Amino acid sequence: MIVWTCDFRENSGEGRLARLFLSQTYYRKIKLIRVNSPDCNYNIKYGKIFHSKKKNKVNYDKFYYKYIYPLIGCAYSWYFLFKKQNFVYLNYLPLWNFLIFILLAPKTIIGPITGSSRYGKSLLRNTIPLMYNFSKIILNARYKKIFFATDNLKKYFKNDING
Repeated sequence: MIVWTCDFRENSGEGRLARLFLSQTYYRKIKLIRVNSPDCNYNIKYGKIFHSKKKNKVNYDKFYYKYIYPLIGCAYSWYFLFKKQNFVYLNYLPLWNFLIFILLAPKTIIGPITGSSRYGKSLLRNTIPLMYNFSKIILNARYKKIFFATDNLKKYFKNDING
């Protein structure tokens, strides 16, 4: 199984969420999971995490990490679909980012979806409900079960999806 994660650090919220997702009982039974993250590759053997290959130091505040790396993960999802390997796209999955949900290959397992049910008032933030609806349509069409980081987004999926 191959896992793509934008952040797998122990000291960040996204990284801890990714590690928590992979610590579920189902994943602890898998012999080998290969995790690709910007700063390091990891191997998880029966639930134990090992560094496999250290990469260059990453500035997680840069444009590349926030906007390009998630899109590279979408491309990899197609690569592993054609190789017929299980692929998990773990993080940077905010509900508003429908582009990621569109670009991911079919059969990609997605990690917990994040987001907020409160989004403030500004021109950009006023479009969030529309983006949530686009994402909802895509997720309903492609997934039987999705996971949320918190319960606050489940209200957008009442009776639609088993979350």
